[in-house]
Amino acid sequence: MSAAVRECDTVARLGGDEFLVLITRLAQREDLAAVTRKLSQEIERPVIIGEHEIRVSASAGLAVYRPGELAADLTTRADHAMYRAKQAGVPGWEAFLLENENSL
Repeated sequence: MSAAVRECDTVARLGGDEFLVLITRLAQREDLAAVTRKLSQEIERPVIIGEHEIRVSASAGLAVYRPGELAADLTTRADHAMYRAKQAGVPGWEAFLLENENSL
């Protein structure tokens, strides 16, 4: 996953199969969708182990930082979005937006 983000960004394993990717200094919100696609492609790239091809997929939740927001609140919003994406039953991503936020 680190290969799919810039050097100034952070990839961290929270535990089990949950990771947090902190993307900093995006020029515009639309860039977040491009980063998400790039991460998905990296995760879904097959890995060969011996004679076996292993493929994985991921569900992602996105949340955009709001000035003054606590890190815990930001990660909670991203977590809620991830579970909405998982409920859809297919790998993908979902954005958690408040009523007054623009879509990603």
